[in-house]
Amino acid sequence: MGTLDVESRIYTSDSGVAIQLLAVPALLIGAMQTDMTDHPHPPIMEVTLGSQKRVMENANDPVFLERVKQWDDARNTAMIRFVLALGTNAPPDSVWVERFSQFIPNPTADNMRVYWLLAQLTNDEANDIFEKIMSLTVPTEKGMAASADRFPSES
Repeated sequence: MGTLDVESRIYTSDSGVAIQLLAVPALLIGAMQTDMTDHPHPPIMEVTLGSQKRVMENANDPVFLERVKQWDDARNTAMIRFVLALGTNAPPDSVWVERFSQFIPNPTADNMRVYWLLAQLTNDEANDIFEKIMSLTVPTEKGMAASADRFPSES
């Protein structure tokens, strides 16, 4: 798996691709997750309990469960692409862009960079980069300790 120079935030893949990692604001990630509102709803079914009929959600419906799995997969994929687009600074080479832009839906600069990264990296490296970007975004134990040392309390 690739290596990260912590000081420069340069991740180097096993194949030699150098990618600068950038922090992505946590509030922006949260907003993106919140905006994914197309979560499937369970089907409604009529149930008879004794002499009463009730309308209830059927959260165990197999079709609904499959839709939830598909939605979750799509959400995770979108989140990975979002973080890779905003959390990397690695321009794809122009030959690659020219060759593949016709095959990529909505070939914006961010989309081209994400597809280029995914073409250059192994799945493990892409997941590793995602985790490292997230660690730049979310305070780590080491970062919190360093901050505490820089700003000692008055007590």
